[in-house]
Amino acid sequence: EFDGKLAKIGLETDFEVGDEVYSLGSPLGTDYTLSRGIVMNLNFGSKQKIPGIHWERLILHSAAIAPGNSGGPLVDAYGRVIGINILLHPTYSNYICAVYIQDILNWMIGC
Repeated sequence: EFDGKLAKIGLETDFEVGDEVYSLGSPLGTDYTLSRGIVMNLNFGSKQKIPGIHWERLILHSAAIAPGNSGGPLVDAYGRVIGINILLHPTYSNYICAVYIQDILNWMIGC
């Protein structure tokens, strides 16, 4: 049941490498999972040519995700949404990434 509360958006200036982050989702049909990790890189993808990824920069983090978590939020320690988790091409399956929430919002506004 929706209680009317909306998630807060985190700005990219609100977090840095080493900060704790949390992935939320429903991997493989399991409801309401949470995993914890840290931000590892703030500009992953700018130099890598990752098949199927059209975002120029990604948040590389260590909060585990599995199929079902992609599309779920990446939040900071204050509960602010800072990104949306994505699963990468199998060649990059050891990398856990999220698209910056600001980039997604800017893309949506431009549509």
